[in-house]
Amino acid sequence: MNKFFFSILAFSLIIVSFANIFAEENSQRESSFSITMSQDPTLGFYPSVAGSIPIGEKTDFTFYGIYWTQDVLAGKQGGFNLLTEFGFGLNFLMLDGAAYLNPNIGFGHGNYQSGGGRAVVGDNIVASIYAGYSLDNFNITPGIMYYKNLRNEGKNTPLYHLFEYFLKFNYSFSKYVTAGIF
Repeated sequence: MNKFFFSILAFSLIIVSFANIFAEENSQRESSFSITMSQDPTLGFYPSVAGSIPIGEKTDFTFYGIYWTQDVLAGKQGGFNLLTEFGFGLNFLMLDGAAYLNPNIGFGHGNYQSGGGRAVVGDNIVASIYAGYSLDNFNITPGIMYYKNLRNEGKNTPLYHLFEYFLKFNYSFSKYVTAGIF
């Protein structure tokens, strides 16, 4: 199992390296990086980071990291452990950059989905797809995520298959400040 996760990590680092090489050739669009504080209706408050590196005229390499902190995952409510989630994907721009489609694959680390036991790297796999449309400073983003456990270590397994979806509305007040609801 450890070889699998080290292989994924090595593959991810290689992709990021190649994305940087291609980004240097594509000077029309800039790379981006964001740090956000959000509240999820299902899993609670979470800080996250995300970024994108242009690798083609209408394609970006994307990556993200989330630190889920909700008590349902680790607290006295019966949760098992905090969860960190990291992933990467490709962003495809459409309609002159006003719309996008961004499929991702990620991995959760901890033990919240395996039903207990020790916390490990690679507790679950996360498949997700996001779409978006921007008009001036307004942005709408629907998304679908599917969390699947990669191991079974306990009798209490309430989150073996977690399917989540959202519809998010954002307004950009400036280049650096955006607020929204979902």
